[in-house]
Order: sequence, then structure tokens, then C-alpha cells
Amino acid sequence: MSRGGESITLTGREFELLHLLLRQPNQVHSREAILNAVWGEQWVGDDNVLDVYIRALRRKLEREGQPTLMQTVRGVGFMLKEAPPRA
Repeated sequence: MSRGGESITLTGREFELLHLLLRQPNQVHSREAILNAVWGEQWVGDDNVLDVYIRALRRKLEREGQPTLMQTVRGVGFMLKEAPPRA
């Protein structure tokens, strides 16, 4: 995968999470819906794992001085916000 010509390596789980968010940009996905879609409905564990993966994706995808792509919607979940086109 690449962004802005820079190669980015994602783990399988990071790719699944990003793919889920990319399919419906600008739509909030609940924590539960993300965990079910990416980790499976039978997954048992701390939902904090989602925060860890979101943080990892942010580090890999976002650059200082650029718009934030991954948005946290407090008390609800996460969304991928489309970046405005560059002038």
C-alpha cells in the first residue's frame, strides 16, 4: 500500500480495519460493529485492542501538517474522513 508515493506496510488486521473504514468514508462505525467485522463475532477480549490498532494506523497513515483522516467520535466509534483535495 502507498500514500503520497510513500510505501506503507500494514499488518493483516490493520489492512482489514482500514478496508472496513474505506468502504464507507464519512460514516461513523461503532466500536462493536468494527470489532465484529474485523475480529469476528466470537472474539472475546478487551475492546481496547481497537484503540491500539487505530493508533497504529494513524501513525502509519497520517502526517504532521496534513488533515487528520481517522476520526474518533466520542462514545460512538470511529470514521475515516475524506481529506480535502490539495490546492
